[in-house]
Amino acid sequence: MSFFSIYVHIPFCRRKCNYCAFYSVTQTDLINEYIRSLEKEIELQSKTINKNIKKYKTIYFGGGTPSVIDIKSLEKIFRKLANIKGFNSLDEVTFEANPDSIDDDKIKLLRDFNITRVSLGLESSLDKYLKFLGRLSSYDDFLKKYDAVKKYFDVNIDLIYGIPGQSEKELVSDIKNAVDLKPDHISVYGLEIHKNTPFYGRVKTDDDEMSNFYFLLCDFLVSNGYLHYEISNFSLLGKESKHNLNYWNWGDYIGLGASASSHIRDMRYKNISDVRTYITALNNGKIELEYSEKLDKKDINNEILMLSLRKVSGLDKKSPTYLIFKDKILSMISKGYMEEYKDSVRIKKEYFFVSNSIISDIMQ
Repeated sequence: MSFFSIYVHIPFCRRKCNYCAFYSVTQTDLINEYIRSLEKEIELQSKTINKNIKKYKTIYFGGGTPSVIDIKSLEKIFRKLANIKGFNSLDEVTFEANPDSIDDDKIKLLRDFNITRVSLGLESSLDKYLKFLGRLSSYDDFLKKYDAVKKYFDVNIDLIYGIPGQSEKELVSDIKNAVDLKPDHISVYGLEIHKNTPFYGRVKTDDDEMSNFYFLLCDFLVSNGYLHYEISNFSLLGKESKHNLNYWNWGDYIGLGASASSHIRDMRYKNISDVRTYITALNNGKIELEYSEKLDKKDINNEILMLSLRKVSGLDKKSPTYLIFKDKILSMISKGYMEEYKDSVRIKKEYFFVSNSIISDIMQ
């Protein structure tokens, strides 16, 4: 079931990780100007938010590193948004944080504003890989902050697998350490090498090893009580990410901040991926876009197919999208790549790692 969500992008980091391709900057001297601009954008978008107020159920503060922001600036943004609809009226409020920049005062602020969920950056429990990835915190640093955060919030932790040199034994240690903490949610991502990152051109990953590691992770997590509900996401029962499920269910959402994307019915657009240009535009009373496009029926059905087949529950057979792709889907079922599941069709779990290829073959 889809609804309406808000995503707020905080693009500041103390240092950019070696693998990260998300838009972020280290010029923290721009934070105050950025927060003022973000407040202006919220005012400009308040009409759209209020138009969807009854359907508005989740908000996600991502980055970058939202916890890098000082308390006064965070409070300004929280209050501006909470004045439109109190966070205690929402189903889920998520805040991304790193161990090096979350402290007791910020935890208190999150509690005061009814944040329900914290995504705390881990990536690995081995310091040699944290250093390789460019992370600022050690595993001990993470554990101290995890205990402080887990007292008050549902917690997600991310793990990266397929790091060059990582052994199967080290991977098992990583995932065991994660499970022993009993987080509500765990996301696992294979290391990807992107252009314009320090790893590009000098670090290579092994696809066969990545595939083996992926299925090892899946089996370990499921055998330890985690529900595998999306290709890369696992949760305790009832602790799925409602915000991300809205994306995968092709729900409407508005993105606030530099580089934030929005999707409202058949329109999709993205704010400019440049903090200074974003600030200048809002000082002049407008939102600078990187692009804006109207989706046609073909685009819409392709997106619904792609997003639905990322979920373990798959694509509903009663949906118009299923009827459009029915012949190709039945062909994939006959070839053994997909299966019928309850009232849906889905990619078989043993083919999740090559799901992109399967989806591409079905798309128009």
